[in-house]
Amino acid sequence: MWRKKLVVPDEFHIEVKKLAINKGRIPIIEPTSLRIKQGDLTLIVGETEVSQVAFALSLAGRMKLSSGSVKIDNNENPELLQEIIALVDVPNISEPDDVIKLETIVGEELAIAGQKAMPKHARAFLQQNMISKYAKETFETLPNKIRYDVLMKLASIRPNTKVLLLVEPDRLGGKPEIWWRIAKKYNKLGFTVVVQCRESSARILGEEYFRLGENNKKSTKKAGKR
Repeated sequence: MWRKKLVVPDEFHIEVKKLAINKGRIPIIEPTSLRIKQGDLTLIVGETEVSQVAFALSLAGRMKLSSGSVKIDNNENPELLQEIIALVDVPNISEPDDVIKLETIVGEELAIAGQKAMPKHARAFLQQNMISKYAKETFETLPNKIRYDVLMKLASIRPNTKVLLLVEPDRLGGKPEIWWRIAKKYNKLGFTVVVQCRESSARILGEEYFRLGENNKKSTKKAGKR
């Protein structure tokens, strides 16, 4: 089937307007509005895993909305959102299986990115990123710092990735500062970075944030760069 070639913009903005998701008559996400610009570092809080995952899929053009819209550069274009937004460690969607070894995941992700993905290439990636000692470790035993850094790195090398969307890193415990430093690292490398977490984590970080279920104004609740 012929498919129109996507034009990936260098600069863009994503406008979420009154996005709502319902399951039958039960609201999963109350109407939410917010705006993300190219180069932003954005923190979004929600209080259930179901709502967090649903919002991530909606933002990335992978879920049908009950109402509202997600537009990129004033157009509804879910295919383009799918192309530029990488879903990182989304519970039950893109999170690695706990019992899979790091070197295996690296090989799989290199293949997804269209790169050479033989075991030797996975080992080379681990060596280049100075994490070879974790090659045989399963994801359930990896330190959070290594887990999120390697998953963000692997997502960042996929063709046309502009946005790294990390979902509920605080579900694994540990200090929020660990994954927030990693988010800032990739933002400084030129990626638009969105992190979804619980409000308790955002308060620990002392950062401003958007909240699911609210009409978030452009001038407020926006995570700042440091």
